[in-house]
Amino acid sequence: MIREITILPGLDKSGVKEHYANITLSAGETISIVGPTGSGKTAFITDIELLAQEDTSTRRSGLVNMALQKSCGLYVRIEDIRLLAGKD
Repeated sequence: MIREITILPGLDKSGVKEHYANITLSAGETISIVGPTGSGKTAFITDIELLAQEDTSTRRSGLVNMALQKSCGLYVRIEDIRLLAGKD
């Protein structure tokens, strides 16, 4: 079951690194994606749909049910964190 999807930054249409750390979307959450024509809204939605792995034009990556550990640069499954914490 998908509980959350985290999108890691890639490149904008000019090839410049995007300026955000990551975006996490949780199951059941309602979001809006807004911006002017050509700003990348459709590319962002496509990356989510395809669970991009640096294999789209944006070079973004999508993580499913993963937690980003910023301090050491590791990706850990949320289920593993719950097991370590003794929670189901």
